[in-house]
Amino acid sequence: MLLDEDQMRQLMIRMIESSIRVRQHRIEMIQYKVETCKMARDMIQQGHETEVSF
Repeated sequence: MLLDEDQMRQLMIRMIESSIRVRQHRIEMIQYKVETCKMARDMIQQGHETEVSF
């Protein structure tokens, strides 16, 4: 099966869009990890603050 130019273009666009979605998903996962680390850091800092106040 040979594809004409338009079909080739459509295929390339779909492949690029798919690649972009994968990268966006990776970015979202990294952002989630960053948020989790920030929460953990804040909890640790709050823990140290309460230890000092006693």
